[in-house]
Amino acid sequence: MDAPAKTVHMNLLFDHYGQLLTDRQREIFLLYYHDDLSLGEIAENIQISRQGVHDTLQRVEQALLDLEGSLGLLAKEQRRQNTLRSLQGLLQDMLGHVEGRVPDAFLLQRLREALAAVEELMTE
Repeated sequence: MDAPAKTVHMNLLFDHYGQLLTDRQREIFLLYYHDDLSLGEIAENIQISRQGVHDTLQRVEQALLDLEGSLGLLAKEQRRQNTLRSLQGLLQDMLGHVEGRVPDAFLLQRLREALAAVEELMTE
């Protein structure tokens, strides 16, 4: 995994599991991944060694990966989003197909409601 992909993946894991980390681990993670500070800058800011920052980041990354391996919340969320996108596409196709062809106002209204419900779930 290249560096930008790793950063995105770690941030997604942090969004799901960050509250399970210690305050210090969260602080170091955020300084590194969100504020884009170097190990040396973080070490200077929080008064620990550069090696201490490196070791903490390694432990945090491993903890996040282990939590995902055990709980799978990120994978479940990604599957949910993929399913919702598929449903959205199907409903849009169905709506486009029946609009103007079917004089059934009830069917058109229900398709619009189903599409709105899926789109609402996608924004949660």
